[in-house]
Amino acid sequence: MKAVLALATALAPALAQACPSCARDAGPLAAFFIAGMIGAPYAIGYLAVRAIRQGDRPAAPGVER
Repeated sequence: MKAVLALATALAPALAQACPSCARDAGPLAAFFIAGMIGAPYAIGYLAVRAIRQGDRPAAPGVER
C-alpha cells in the first residue's frame, strides 16, 4: 500500500501537466492557477453554507432584517 501511495505521489505532477492549458501556460504562476481552480468550488460552497446558516439565526438586538 505504501508503494502505491508513493507511486501516486510521484506521478501527481506529471498528471497535472497533462492538462493542455496547464502544459501550454506552464509559467511560474501555474501552480497558483491550478490551486485556484481546485479551491474555488470549495470556497463558494463554504460561503453558501455560511449564508444559509446565518439566515436561520435571529437578528441582533437593534438590527432589522
